[in-house]
Amino acid sequence: MLVTSRRRTGSRSAAALLAAAVGLALASASAPAARAEGPAEPTCADVLVLGARPPGDPVTGSGAVVGTVVGTVVADLAAAGRTVATEDLAWPAVPVGVILGPGGVDPEGLDAYAGSVAAGTQAALVSLGTHLGACPAQRLVLVGYSQGALVWHLALDRLADDAPAALAAVSATVLTADPAQVPGTATVRRGSAGPTAIGLAELARRLGLAPAGLTGDGSDVPDAVSDRTLSRCEAGDVVCDASPAVLTDPVALAAGARVHALYGLAGVAGLQEDGSWAAALAEADLARTPPTLADLQALYDALRADGEITGPVAYLVSQDLRTAQRLVDRGFDEQAARQVQRLVRHVTSPPPASTVTVAARQDLLALAAGLLGAWSATTA
Repeated sequence: MLVTSRRRTGSRSAAALLAAAVGLALASASAPAARAEGPAEPTCADVLVLGARPPGDPVTGSGAVVGTVVGTVVADLAAAGRTVATEDLAWPAVPVGVILGPGGVDPEGLDAYAGSVAAGTQAALVSLGTHLGACPAQRLVLVGYSQGALVWHLALDRLADDAPAALAAVSATVLTADPAQVPGTATVRRGSAGPTAIGLAELARRLGLAPAGLTGDGSDVPDAVSDRTLSRCEAGDVVCDASPAVLTDPVALAAGARVHALYGLAGVAGLQEDGSWAAALAEADLARTPPTLADLQALYDALRADGEITGPVAYLVSQDLRTAQRLVDRGFDEQAARQVQRLVRHVTSPPPASTVTVAARQDLLALAAGLLGAWSATTA
């Protein structure tokens, strides 16, 4: 069934051949020291759960935040008969506490934190690029706490800007205490914090205290994944429910820091609920019927009729679809996949005098990625 609302995301099947299809250069950015742990050739389980843990978050056991969510995702999917792989991101993470000193914001600490976030974001993009290329049919679940949540937030924003089709591979993202949380976030909110809660790093950015790029441009997670992203924040948490008072008041800062440390202790039940929520989305994606070229044609026809794709790009996409269909009819699936990749390039970089709305671009790229993933999975 085609979805025609603003939040259309097309198929959530794996984003196969994304590096070639949308020109992902995720592994080429400058941060050679940042890397993702794990094998050079990832094992292609049904689902890969990628965790981003800040300093002080135990891998498992009492107090574990990311570990509790990841463990629940693995247990729920294994019970459903799915194979699951897990991996931790490795980057030179520093605790969020370095942002604030006895007298308020510590400029040196803020610079150190910003550098750590940049390295973590790069590690996340490298890992995503590796897995999307090696395991095209694999579903992804992203889990992050504190700085780890910020890393995934920024990585999703980067994908939306540079490789939106890649978002189709992400079944769910669980962010606990996101320092980049924006008031009125469109994500699935959990926890006792109100709708106007703002992350500490985002607050510092708005006050002109944060280095450029610490929280990107201050945007929410991309529309294409907002309904698949859960943000948990407890009221008074200095990291995700900050206020100007914590920037200058040591008492308020200490109180907020205590709340921030309780997720893996008093909040275990909530974390387990979050993990089950993510597992259910991944299972739904795995059970979904793979898209077909006819689905992509139907989506294009609807977008053309609605005026969401016009001009030279509309002609090029139409020709790409016709050529791909002829190749499929003759049994040349590999050549058809290359033609769909051409379609992706045309939609990503349309010629002059063309119009492609943001929603149309997201939908076409997501469905094309799902189609490529389905073809790759059947020929692997």
